Amino acid sequence: MSKPTSHLVSNLEKAAEKAAQKPVHIANAKGLYLRLLRYAWRYKFVFALGIFSLIILSATNTGFLATIKQVTDEGFVKQSPDKMRLLPFMLFGLMALRAISGFFSNFSMRWIARRIVEALRCDTFKNLMQLPVAFYDAHSAGLIISKLTYDAEQMSGACTKVVLTVVRDTLTAVGILAYMMYLDWRLTLIFALVAPIMAFYLKKMTPKIREAGKYTQQSVGEMTKAAEEAIAGQRIVKIFGATDFEFKRFAKVAGKNRHMQVRLARLSSLNSMVVELLAAISLGLVVYYAVGRFSAGEFAAFIGALLMLIAPIKNLTAVNEELQVSLSAAQSVFEVIDTPAEINEGDKTIDRAKGAITFKNVTLNYANTKNPALNNVSFNIAPGEKVALVGRSGGGKTTLVNLLPRFYELQQGLIMLDGIDIRALELKNLRSQFALVSQDIILFNDTIFNNIAYGVLRDASEQEV
Repeated sequence: MSKPTSHLVSNLEKAAEKAAQKPVHIANAKGLYLRLLRYAWRYKFVFALGIFSLIILSATNTGFLATIKQVTDEGFVKQSPDKMRLLPFMLFGLMALRAISGFFSNFSMRWIARRIVEALRCDTFKNLMQLPVAFYDAHSAGLIISKLTYDAEQMSGACTKVVLTVVRDTLTAVGILAYMMYLDWRLTLIFALVAPIMAFYLKKMTPKIREAGKYTQQSVGEMTKAAEEAIAGQRIVKIFGATDFEFKRFAKVAGKNRHMQVRLARLSSLNSMVVELLAAISLGLVVYYAVGRFSAGEFAAFIGALLMLIAPIKNLTAVNEELQVSLSAAQSVFEVIDTPAEINEGDKTIDRAKGAITFKNVTLNYANTKNPALNNVSFNIAPGEKVALVGRSGGGKTTLVNLLPRFYELQQGLIMLDGIDIRALELKNLRSQFALVSQDIILFNDTIFNNIAYGVLRDASEQEV
């Protein structure tokens, strides 16, 4: 790597570290969520099956409450044998319906989740393959891999777990509240008094959860980066006796990840505790005022409804954490998907270049560097001519070579191949004219034959290879 390129990467890494210390804000959370839902909507029939199953599942909860009232009043108070014979069948029917609808809702949402993760990873990887080299100079391999793996996995929760929880538990809560209103609207309103307090609390906690989720994802990327660098550079690590240093560096980022995960868990647990305390207060008030107002069956059904209502309220509170983490991951992944691909506006092609190369007043500045890597460079290379570029480290030798296949774009000047501006050539065609012996040795996880035949020779015969 040339000195300007090293300087560029160093500056970008420092800028990334400073940015990680600033408050995190998610722009257009609604837009991000709608964009995520469009991935789920590709499988709208399975999605609709899951939603319908959730509606049935939620309806069974209200059915259980009505059955409790009947069992208590008819079976234990009035002791009506005819009605008691029907109640076991009613309970069995409700349980069977609940089990079947629960299976279809869970399976359909998980099926969609895996499809979404696959689609997001493929879309991200597809765009990564089209991004300019400058993007990879600015982002470490570990951070990019973290976006492909961890962040993409986190995003699926917004389309599946969040939808599943919101639909199921909202319908359950609405159904239970409606039944409670039917039994006694005054006591129901007493229970509902805690709702504004809960809403205010959640509004205050949401930014903190979102920020914790973002920092957690960043720490995973940093941990992946540290591991990837140490593993890829094992020979260098060993020859310089830096094993202890690399361990301490990894332990530091692993500790940061643990700290962020614990912080997120603390906020989540605090949410759960506050919801239960508020529910306990309202439950105590309701029981105090309910004595003497209900029959035994109504009282059992009302208290049962209150207890059943706590779980969906807790779930709806907890889903906020899932949503904020998913939106943080979505912003991270969509930033990669939305990054413009390298410029490829040329439409000319050449079958086989003769090899005449012209540099005319070429100037190149790397981002975040004061001095140009190349300044008004001009020269000609004739077809078949052998040229050796000699100079100090960081003098621009590698930069000159990188400009030929347009790994970087010029600020000024002109580069021509056989008299044609390289920007007028179709990018794939331009790059096919060059044979590169790189300083970086990469062996892909494949056979020796396929490594030799990599690229344009991938369909070549054994004799050709």
